[in-house]
This record gives sequence, C-alpha cells and structure tokens, in this order.
Amino acid sequence: MFSYFGHLFLTTLYAYFGLTCRFIRNAPGIRHCIDLVNSILLAALRTGPLPKHVAFIMDGNRRFAKHKKIPVEGGHSVGAARLVKILTACYNLKIKEVSVYAFSIENFNRSEEEVKNLFNLLRDRLTTVTSDDNQSALDMGQIKIRVIGNKSMIPEDILKDLEEIEEKKKHYTGGILNICAPYTSRDEICYSLQQITSDASDGNIENVAVIDSDYVRDRFYYGPDSAHVDLLVRTSGVTRLSDYLLWQCNENSTIHFTGTLWPDFTSIELLRILVDWSFNRFLNLDDPESSQIFKSVPLDTLQKPPPLATVTKN
Repeated sequence: MFSYFGHLFLTTLYAYFGLTCRFIRNAPGIRHCIDLVNSILLAALRTGPLPKHVAFIMDGNRRFAKHKKIPVEGGHSVGAARLVKILTACYNLKIKEVSVYAFSIENFNRSEEEVKNLFNLLRDRLTTVTSDDNQSALDMGQIKIRVIGNKSMIPEDILKDLEEIEEKKKHYTGGILNICAPYTSRDEICYSLQQITSDASDGNIENVAVIDSDYVRDRFYYGPDSAHVDLLVRTSGVTRLSDYLLWQCNENSTIHFTGTLWPDFTSIELLRILVDWSFNRFLNLDDPESSQIFKSVPLDTLQKPPPLATVTKN
C-alpha cells in the first residue's frame, strides 16, 4: 500500500519520466533503460489500489495521420499497434476489464465507402490484437473477447469473423476486453427497455417493483457480469463522452481527458494517469475500500490493557 508521500513521489516521477522520454526514447541504447524503469514503476504501482475496469475512447487517429501527412488508413494502423501496447500494460497491471470504443453508431452518418473501410479496419484491428501469433500481444492469450453493441448493424461477413473470435476466447479467464462496436449508450438503454418489454409480454414480470436500476443494467449489451467503470480515458483533447458508457460512468467514476492523440498515447502516460487515480482513491476516505484501511473503533470497545507490571533484577 502506498503512503501519502509514496504516491506524491511516484506522481512527480512519472511526470518527469514521461516528459523526458519524449525527448530521449529514440536515442541509441536508451530503450532498454526506459523499459527497465517502466518495469520498476509498474511493480510499484501494483502495490496500491488499481481500477478494476478501465475504458478508452481512442480518439485522434485521423488527426495523427493528417499531422504526419500519411493516409487515414495509416493513422488507424498506428492506432491499432498502440492499442496492443496499452492493453498489454493494463493486463500486466492485473486490471481485470478493459473497454474500447471502436465504432460508434454515429459513424453510419459517413459515406458508405468509409463505413465499409471502418468495419474492415475494426476486424483487422481485433484480429491483430487477439492473434496468438502476434508476439507483441504478450499476455493477451488468456483474455476473453466480447463484442458489445448492436450486432444487427454489423455486415454479415464482418459479424461472422467477430463471432468466431468471441467463441474462441469466451472461456478465457485472464481478463476481459470489451470491443464496443457499433455502440452508443442511448441505443444500449433502448435495447434494455426492449428486453424489459419482452419480459413483461412473456409474463416474466409479476410486479413492476422488480424493475430497478440493477434490473435495467442487467439487460444492457454489457450484461450483469461486467464490472463498474472505475476510470475512463479519452485522448486527443476532446472533452465529451460522445454517447459512450453514460450509464456505467455515473457512479464514482473518474473521467480523464488528455490532449495526446491516441497513436501517441504511451504506457508511460497511462501509468501516470493510474498513479493519479490510485493516489486520489487512497485519499478518498468515503470510498469503501479506503475506509477499511482507516476504519475507526470506539475506545470503549477495545480490550482493557493488562495491569502495570515491573521487572526487577534479584
């Protein structure tokens, strides 16, 4: 468990280390040193409280491509490689569940050709991340894969490939990766209401009093087994949720906006965000987990001390 000053030290160290790495990470021979320090900081971070469920809005691939003067497809390709590295960092930290916003229903407002390309990119990206032959995926082999969203909107050939990946990984227990595509929170809430209406039509609801927030949540695309979102990170400097996890992020969730474009978002920056989250959670005495650390006990309930005794030498 981190102490107050331990958290403060690591926060400062991450900020300095992350800034320094921007300038020296490509210098000859420096990569090994960066990886070594990164491993040490990872080990230290594991000793404090960590989020169980982290979500990402991976924004900035297009702007990255524009800044680098490369095709849009190249920006998405770099973003896919970045996703593998970020997921690897999350699962190395034993973060149980990760969600990524891969395709919004709003994207259907784009041209037919662009939508087709986006779905192909989604399939290729997911195949890359989940490939057993992909050495960069490291510990991804035991990660359960779930496609979260309105699957009726997915082209049939793409859906078949995605369902094959889900089936292959469904029994894995090393962690959960939720690929939200095509997804919006409003559509998910509507889907839940449709399921409730169906339950009522089938006579499975004897009393409307059973329809509480848990009942509604359990009929989401996410289902009842998904953990509450502890931390949501959006890259690229945009400060809105874009209809993503609106229900799941309304209870003790931390939302972090960073100006870094997704292809430039490194594990070092992620670790700094996690240190901040862990530090704030550690100091939040209203949090149930933290309150167990500082749980108060009435003095009159304590066991009485033994009578005063002295020891003398004969």
